[in-house]
Amino acid sequence: MLKHGGFLVLILPHCERTFDQGRPLTTLEHHLKDYEDKVGTYDFTNWDDFEEHSIKQYDHVWLQDPASRRPDGTIDRDWVVEQGHMHYHVWTQTEIVRVLINIDMKIWYAVDRCEDPQNSFAVVAQK
Repeated sequence: MLKHGGFLVLILPHCERTFDQGRPLTTLEHHLKDYEDKVGTYDFTNWDDFEEHSIKQYDHVWLQDPASRRPDGTIDRDWVVEQGHMHYHVWTQTEIVRVLINIDMKIWYAVDRCEDPQNSFAVVAQK
């Protein structure tokens, strides 16, 4: 838990510079609904979008693992989650800033691109 006055430094992947390129951005409303609904790890609401944009357009090494497939050849969603490969939400610094402002955090710094890793953006906020 972040103490009052504490700083939060986020360096996150920018959706347009990762294999999530082309996916619809996750809105503030979507984040709030997920929070209200206490959405868990095995929520597959965004699976079709993730599979269509993030899996099909990129040759993921993990797809070569036989454990990633069910006997019928389809991708084993549970395995993907358990291995940490599922991307539930996609964003740019703008969407993250909206989330942080919504929870009453002061934004000190937001940049569209980090020098390293280059596929990321950064946001610094204070509670």
